[in-house]
Amino acid sequence: MTQADPTKFLNHPQSALNEAEVLFLSLPYEATVSYMKGTALGPAAILAASHQLEDMEEETGRSPTLDLKIHALLPLEHNVGEATASYISRVEAAARVRPEAFLVALGGEHSVTPPLVRARMTPGDTVVVIDAHPDLRESYEGDKLSHASAMRRVVENGFKVVQIATGCDTPEEREFIAGRKDFTRFWARECATREGFADLLACLQALSGRVWFSVDLDGLCTSIMPGVGTPIPGGLGWHRTVDVVRALFMNPRVKVAGMDVVELRPLPESELSEFTAAKLIQKCLGMRSGGGSLSNSRARA
Repeated sequence: MTQADPTKFLNHPQSALNEAEVLFLSLPYEATVSYMKGTALGPAAILAASHQLEDMEEETGRSPTLDLKIHALLPLEHNVGEATASYISRVEAAARVRPEAFLVALGGEHSVTPPLVRARMTPGDTVVVIDAHPDLRESYEGDKLSHASAMRRVVENGFKVVQIATGCDTPEEREFIAGRKDFTRFWARECATREGFADLLACLQALSGRVWFSVDLDGLCTSIMPGVGTPIPGGLGWHRTVDVVRALFMNPRVKVAGMDVVELRPLPESELSEFTAAKLIQKCLGMRSGGGSLSNSRARA
């Protein structure tokens, strides 16, 4: 039996960089985390959990291992004592490699998202983000590059944002988005209703052009994602999360250029969170590469 390589998703054979259709970039960074520590361990935990997935993604009938050429870039480690601005600059430079490939970035904290978006996207493009927190503060604890300011920087960089499963906010953040046409929010409580979730899916199905998908894992229900640094009750359940992925990745008018999965805090007593994160990435890759759905297959049967 071939020994599992902890740096690879699904223990996928490493393709040459110049042939890769999908790039994985691990960003084990947590310098601005403000509550429970541990997100620096997230990327390695997701990759290790991915080795326990079945090779085929069951809904699409596709196998990322067989169907895609995947290259894992070297993890971008945070140097001891390195300033936040320095690391963020290095993230942006690393994310510019092979721009035609689909990039999967694994955090680490949410502060890595703005440089990823700047590197891979063009102002005017859309960022779809699942997140329990708005992350729209001008700064947090004196740091404009904080994880609590990630979406503020994205909006200020000229990108449109669709935010899903928000479970809290502050007066400052509410004032910032008041009247904005480049920011659309779907509260977690709205996503929990049939009508509200239908409105969300309609919004995603109406998108066009290039999209970046950002998943802060605390936007998922704590029953499937307990391992996060700042949990908020009421997030998306598994099947509604997959519905979001399906509406986005299988929209023929949208090109999802990349994604990040951030804020995993592995728990010593449970691997559920990292396994769920790995399964979500597998879903995204399978739907991005095409394939049917269980509902469509059942309708044809």
